[in-house]
Amino acid sequence: MRRFAAVASAYAAVLVLAFVLTAPRVGPPASGADPASQPPSPADDITLVSALEPFDSCEELLGYFREEALERVGPWGLDGGFDHYVAMEGTELRAGGPTSVADTAAAASSGGGAATGDFSTTNVQEAGVDEPDIAKTDGRRVVALARGRLHVLTVDDGGTLTKGGSVKVIDAWGGGLLLDGDRVLVMGQADGGVHPLHDVAVDRAIMPVGSGRSSLQLVDISEPSDPRIVSTLEVDGQYSSARLVDGVARVVLTSQPMALPFVTPEGGGIRAEREARSRNRQVVRDSTIDQWLPYAVATDEATGNQREQTLLDCEQVHHPDTFSGFGLVSIVTVDLRGQLHADGTAAVVGSAETTYASTDNLYVALNEWGRHDTPSPVSAEGMRTTIHQFDISDVGGARYIASGQVDGRLLNQWALSEHDGHLRVATTTDRVRGGRDRSDSAVTVLRAEAGRLVRVGHVDGLGRGEQIYAVRYAGDIGYVVTFRQIDPLYTLDLSDPENPRVRGELKIPGYSAYLHPVGEGRLLGVGQDASADGQVRGGQVSLFDVADLTEPRRVDQLDLGPGAATVEHDHRAFLHWPATGTVVLPFERWERRPFMGAVVLHVDGDRIREVGEIEHAPGGGARYDMGAMVQRAFVMGDALVTVSDAGVAVNALAGLAQRQWVPFSG
Repeated sequence: MRRFAAVASAYAAVLVLAFVLTAPRVGPPASGADPASQPPSPADDITLVSALEPFDSCEELLGYFREEALERVGPWGLDGGFDHYVAMEGTELRAGGPTSVADTAAAASSGGGAATGDFSTTNVQEAGVDEPDIAKTDGRRVVALARGRLHVLTVDDGGTLTKGGSVKVIDAWGGGLLLDGDRVLVMGQADGGVHPLHDVAVDRAIMPVGSGRSSLQLVDISEPSDPRIVSTLEVDGQYSSARLVDGVARVVLTSQPMALPFVTPEGGGIRAEREARSRNRQVVRDSTIDQWLPYAVATDEATGNQREQTLLDCEQVHHPDTFSGFGLVSIVTVDLRGQLHADGTAAVVGSAETTYASTDNLYVALNEWGRHDTPSPVSAEGMRTTIHQFDISDVGGARYIASGQVDGRLLNQWALSEHDGHLRVATTTDRVRGGRDRSDSAVTVLRAEAGRLVRVGHVDGLGRGEQIYAVRYAGDIGYVVTFRQIDPLYTLDLSDPENPRVRGELKIPGYSAYLHPVGEGRLLGVGQDASADGQVRGGQVSLFDVADLTEPRRVDQLDLGPGAATVEHDHRAFLHWPATGTVVLPFERWERRPFMGAVVLHVDGDRIREVGEIEHAPGGGARYDMGAMVQRAFVMGDALVTVSDAGVAVNALAGLAQRQWVPFSG
């Protein structure tokens, strides 16, 4: 099955890291230690990036692009225009002394899809910052994306779901929806796009002929039986992610120039290449600013009126001192209570793959897989992570604040966390020395100063020869899981930004890919069990006692069988309902009778027990339909609601007796 192939590949990559784990290091190497075997000092792990400067005019921006392009344009267009190899996000291949354990659990609950009234919400990273998902509820309605349509269902006082209307939305992939009042914002990649590829043989990144098109649609659901598309915004570029704060969404797009009419050699030989190069240089000289910036078309669906424009004003684009490609990262501001438009967009020259946001700031980050001045551009050895910070506290457009760079690579958005004016960043730095893996993981604390994200604190030595598999921050406390053959869980005291330190470590077989506080002093981990030599054996849930940060303990563990929980690669699939201790995990089991449903657990004190399973297979007919795979779960009153592409099931929260099945079709 497709999940098996993907996870098996990831496991195979993990198993090659069969080296000895060493202890965390927060100081210099021990006396007599081999310097070559030690990771660089913390000072070597940080590169200060100069503050990005805005362009003063379109003439200056056009001159920048033309000058850099003339140095790089060739017979096939622009090449050598990138100094990184882009890896997609989450591959997936977000008063004195430490915060109390009670505060830790409360902070995690409020920011992790906790209860609001008598219904649950999307499992998000930060309280007050909503994230796109394929299904959402406001307690009165359920909206879901399934099979190319937005479906609306209503909930009466007795908890009964009634199918409303549906509307065909963009034929998109990789997107999601945001819900605010009677408005739904649907976002996604409208076509496959083209990603930059790296030509290892000639050590150059090749400029793609295009970078796709994304669509945003605003849907009015005030009449659940008749949802209507209010407006549409189509833009050049790839949809990356989005966040919603107080009814205002910030949508992250990445783009490359798409309107330059480059030619390719007509035939082979030196003469054809020289002629093509000459014509392409003329294309650059004759280019206009509109050909370098992404284009946007906003449509009022009620009137049919359209507004066409470049997505950005030239003065809203910021650039580094050194050339960093022709791509742009744009932050589009969308007020869900109005019409879609492209005004107020901010951008930086570069690219991005990871998005994280607090209520006040949005960060975009890029793992840069090697550089042109390194022996192997696609090697993780030279990887650094570039981070850009934008102020989103104003309901108007986002505003660029600062940039910085740290050594190593991010796992996903959970590797980033803002707290008390500081940004915490967890990274893994891959190093091979003398044929041995010397990889090292660290947490770095940054602060914005004069346009730069400056390091103020750093702790490394986490999981030598291993890589990060999970990160969780909760106030002044951090948890990091690394894995090679065993699963070290590190507890970190981050109360002093200038002196972060490891407080404790627990080693157990297997690993956790997602961590979630489930009560005072308790942390739940979802991942894979493994043998002593690192051979994974199936899904597992672990319950940790972290009341004493210096001595974390696993107090219970539950095997889920050969398979994987969706939360291992998508945190939005996780549900925790503290009122009843209920945990729901969409799970795919690989055995003679495949299971693509949800496993329901009960967590109480130091114990985990399985309550039962839910499948979207009425009468057994849809059991092997991939569309019947349970993807999301909500609590609504005394009911547990689960969502798949096939429809919505309603079960009793106590006992799981099925109450309703509402199909999306038929």
